[in-house]
Amino acid sequence: MGLVEADVPVIKMQSKENTSFERIGGFTEILETLDDIKTTPATYMIVINRQLPRLKGESDILYFGHTKEGIPQRFGAYKGGNTPNEKHLRDCCKELEKNGDHIDVYVCSSPPENKSVYEYEVVLQEKFKSEHCELPPFNEKIG
Repeated sequence: MGLVEADVPVIKMQSKENTSFERIGGFTEILETLDDIKTTPATYMIVINRQLPRLKGESDILYFGHTKEGIPQRFGAYKGGNTPNEKHLRDCCKELEKNGDHIDVYVCSSPPENKSVYEYEVVLQEKFKSEHCELPPFNEKIG
């Protein structure tokens, strides 16, 4: 059962308009400095430095995710590329950076309205889909 419109807080689908998120670094930079990053559950988004055309409108958001263990553990999985999805996301982000784009990671450790990090990820994905008629490029499904 999806959330009804009244349950969804007003969230903009451009990274810089989501004030509950804080930039923690560039994608490749994070992969190289995992030990220096605070370990706490978080909802995170991966963004690119330009607008990408979507089915409806544009957005700089590439991916919404969450981690119960913390960013170092989650991004350690991206670094190792253990699953096809992790490897695909890592390789694509590195390729985009190689071609001159900058990929940043933003985290939210305290989701609004007492939502869990997972619930907030779902809210963001559903909001993105309602605005753009599709999920962000690296999200394959909601949740």
